[in-house]
Amino acid sequence: MSLVISDEFLQAAHISEAVLKLEIAILLFQQEKITLGTASQFAGMNQLEFHRILGSRKIPIHC
Repeated sequence: MSLVISDEFLQAAHISEAVLKLEIAILLFQQEKITLGTASQFAGMNQLEFHRILGSRKIPIHC
């Protein structure tokens, strides 16, 4: 499945595609819908980078 988000929406929200993907990944991870690995892959980064972002936001890493 593909989801198309218009450039106009991104501009109106003052957010880049990369940041939106990161925010979606974080939200789904927090809700325990996806794993750390899946979230980091969706966000386009390695697990260590994603883990650091979670830490900087004080989001617990549940094992």
